[in-house]
Amino acid sequence: MAEVHFSLGEYTQSQELLTGPPPHTGGLLKTLKSLDDKQLLVSAHLLESMIFFASKNPSKAKSALTR
Repeated sequence: MAEVHFSLGEYTQSQELLTGPPPHTGGLLKTLKSLDDKQLLVSAHLLESMIFFASKNPSKAKSALTR
């Protein structure tokens, strides 16, 4: 679902799906870490990096890849 929002240019909604809404931080990334699904977690971090890059924030895009 986050990829669909990303492809439509809805970067904020896509980012909220990955990290959770602003008051919390319990989104998809946290769930994937607890499930220990490495391949899906890497895909989610790559998508997060692409979202930051498209939002003109290269420093956060780089840090999303190095977590």
